[in-house]
Amino acid sequence: MADQNTPSTKEPTATAGQRVWGVLRFVAHRTFVEPVRRGRMSEDPEFPWPRGIRVLVVIATVLYTALVALSVVGTRLREVTPVVAGGSMSLPVLVILVMIPAIIFGSAGFFVAACHWRHPVRYAIFAALVISYVFASSGIVMLVGAVLALPMIVLSIVRRRARVARWEMPLAVFFFGILTSSIIMEPRDVTPLDALAMLLQFLSWMAYPSVFAAGAAIVEIAVGAASWTARGVWEAAYSGSRRAGWTLFALLIVWTLLADVLSLTEGSVEVLPSRLLVALIVVVLVGLVALMIGWLVPMGMRPGVPVDADDVSAAWVRASRPIVMGFAGAYLLGPLIWDAVTFGGLSTYHSLQFVLSIFFLVLAIRAARRGEATTAVILATSAASTFLIQSLNALRVSLVSGQALTLVLDGLTLLILVGLIVARRLTPDRLLAIATAFLLSRFYTIRDWFDEPFTNLFAVSGASAALAVGLIWRQLTEYEFTQRGTSVFRVDARVLLGLGNMLLIGVCILAGTVAGSASPASLDQVEGVADRNIGTTLYLAATLSSLLIAWRGREGGDQRPGEEFGVTALARIEPKATVPAPSIGQKAVDVASPESGTARSPRRGGSG
Repeated sequence: MADQNTPSTKEPTATAGQRVWGVLRFVAHRTFVEPVRRGRMSEDPEFPWPRGIRVLVVIATVLYTALVALSVVGTRLREVTPVVAGGSMSLPVLVILVMIPAIIFGSAGFFVAACHWRHPVRYAIFAALVISYVFASSGIVMLVGAVLALPMIVLSIVRRRARVARWEMPLAVFFFGILTSSIIMEPRDVTPLDALAMLLQFLSWMAYPSVFAAGAAIVEIAVGAASWTARGVWEAAYSGSRRAGWTLFALLIVWTLLADVLSLTEGSVEVLPSRLLVALIVVVLVGLVALMIGWLVPMGMRPGVPVDADDVSAAWVRASRPIVMGFAGAYLLGPLIWDAVTFGGLSTYHSLQFVLSIFFLVLAIRAARRGEATTAVILATSAASTFLIQSLNALRVSLVSGQALTLVLDGLTLLILVGLIVARRLTPDRLLAIATAFLLSRFYTIRDWFDEPFTNLFAVSGASAALAVGLIWRQLTEYEFTQRGTSVFRVDARVLLGLGNMLLIGVCILAGTVAGSASPASLDQVEGVADRNIGTTLYLAATLSSLLIAWRGREGGDQRPGEEFGVTALARIEPKATVPAPSIGQKAVDVASPESGTARSPRRGGSG
């Protein structure tokens, strides 16, 4: 007989309120906290920063904080501070006093980083800086700039293989400070504010990659929230009340059906039968391309799919860099290339996207052969969708709309769900994939709601709240590359590149929110292009990954729900068992029990 005084080792059962709180905490941690913690600009103990770099990081952080703070209250400053007016825009004096040092410091950061980056991209940075300051100046300023540029050119040649010295950044700040001041104060036909606006217009080109990434940031947040919400509820339901889980799943289906019926009955041109047919063709072909690229992964012919939606969300920032750089380069180079390269009456920018699709496909094959399954799927999705959409544009076929894609994907998800029920193959893991696909469509449809609370906060007039929120989000999550260095691009130069980019982005945010539609850095059009192209790629990659898992199963067998939401345990996700899970309604075998005969092992392709 057991001793009654022996304390019980059984963990207390979580209440419904504790489980709900655990799910909310889990979703918030995975969607917001973890991306920021992983992608922020921070020092890695294995790659310590030199002492001088830390001082520069502090200065740049203070300037960026001031830029964002003024973006929030900038329009109200007009009521309490003097305003300087120019021919094209007007700005409060305090805004100008913060903006000019940020431009100088950001340009210097780009220049010094390019001096120590042994890669062809350094020449693109040099060219962008030269074009910006040359076209914004005239007369004596150009002569002064040419004289001052000689020692800087020598510096870029001599110091390219060395570490960043402490005196390089102050010298670059002095150089760009003289140039910027000369451009603003030069006596000519335009006002000083117009001269500043002209310089800002050219410098904003260097921020285009981040702007393209920011254009898809709202979709990035929506996809992350959807995938982690589905997984969190799934874990909580199967470790607690399955009846509540089935109820939530039924409500999700009802929500999907009602949303789709309303979309079809509202009479929008985006849901015409022709557009739905085109969207179906695009979805099927993109899914086949992604599946074939997945087969190129080592042992990729094994049954099952190695990538799911939360893998796509977690790997997006790193995997999307070539996509962002490609679209930004095509957008900038398009107007500069001779019109003879156009194809089928398309603009140069749209014609270059055919080249981009081939480039993305090559990168996808390379990533697959290296075993980076998630990166390969993302790049393959971008390559296929870009090529198909531009081909349809060239053939003058109905454009593919986001609403049509959502309806088609919802229909395919319902068909797969019915097929799994009829075939008695609806396992808990496949149910998770189905629920994730439904939630992705719903969150993608209402993604504009994510920036609604910030519209009044930024008090934007001509600029987009989505762009401002996206730019700030990317500044919090895209600097993982500054944490480690290589012999080609050392960590100190990486940090300076990140600081320069951060400050120019802050200037663009401030100019866009304070100056409004007259801002020289108004990038709303770029944000719309990025949302349609890059954001659609993310949505398709995540949803198709879920549908492929629901259809073919997960590589290595189904995952089992784990005890993620104990009363005292921190919400987390760990690798699940790789033994096949029984169908719903059958008795499951505990993976930790001797009967299972299989130990826990991590699944491949998690992060790409």
